[in-house]
Amino acid sequence: MFESLSAARITMVTGVDTRLGFAAARRLAADGAAVILHAHDKEHAEEALEALVQTGIPVARLHIVHADFSKLTEVDELAATLAATVPCLHALINAASVPGGERRSRTADGYETTLQINYLAPQRLIAALAPAVAAARGRVVTVSSPLHLNWSAADSAFVALSDQYPDLVCHNPWSSLAAIDGLLDMIEEHCRGHRSADRPAA
Repeated sequence: MFESLSAARITMVTGVDTRLGFAAARRLAADGAAVILHAHDKEHAEEALEALVQTGIPVARLHIVHADFSKLTEVDELAATLAATVPCLHALINAASVPGGERRSRTADGYETTLQINYLAPQRLIAALAPAVAAARGRVVTVSSPLHLNWSAADSAFVALSDQYPDLVCHNPWSSLAAIDGLLDMIEEHCRGHRSADRPAA
């Protein structure tokens, strides 16, 4: 699937149809990396590809994929395809996200919308691609927000009450923090696994 990518380093950026995602993809490609461009649908992925080519990026360094993060079936299909076809991934940049809306909403999967798009979907992608990132000794970068610097136990309780009292909590503005926490948990689990494997048998 990705045989045509021309570069020594293969990277992936989610949310290239956002300004931050597009800028990250442009910088990686300009530095010589191949970039798998993710957008929420094919049309936006193609638009991002065309815009990058217009800046002088060789098309051979670019490949588009798409999945709507508000639909976990699409996320799982993309994750399975990438896991089967990308043996090494030098960087995964999670830039796809949405801000909290003025009113609380749920996806068709039944989850609060910002929680699913900003946390659940990226975590599934990270889990599927973790072996490829490890094989390349690569990096996973998850974008968060300055809002999370003031996180407190009271904020945790506020979010926890969102399902019990939906009229009081319209959205979950802290879902990007959950993504950071989830990534740290995955790293800790990975490190524990390596320590266990390195420990000599009794």
